[in-house]
Parts: sequence; C-alpha cells; structure tokens
Amino acid sequence: MHQPCPPLRTCSLVACGANGQPRTYRLDPRPARQAAYRRLAVTILGLDVSHLAAELRTVRAEITRAA
Repeated sequence: MHQPCPPLRTCSLVACGANGQPRTYRLDPRPARQAAYRRLAVTILGLDVSHLAAELRTVRAEITRAA
C-alpha cells in the first residue's frame, strides 16, 4: 500500500511505476543541514575565512622554519 511522503522534502519523486504508483527515494537532509549550520556559525561569529587561512599558513611556515 502506498503511503504519502512525509512533509519537508524528505522524499523525491523519481518516476511512476507501471501501475501508476509513484517511485520515490528518501533524500538525506543531514549534509545540507550541517552545511547550513556551518554557514550560520561563520556568519554569527563574523569569521573572515580568508584571513584565518592566511594566519594559519603563516604560523605553519614559522613552525616549519623553526624545525
């Protein structure tokens, strides 16, 4: 028996079977949700990613030279 997909885009219609029933598969929203949380955290904290990356490269270069 066909049950309707739960709300909030957790299923996507792939095709219809020979009997007209929809063929669906579940989408995993977790990766997109995790990326959204990361973007939100970056926005809230006001991090300048390119500046942080430059600082990390500088520190890494200093450590490499000292070793």
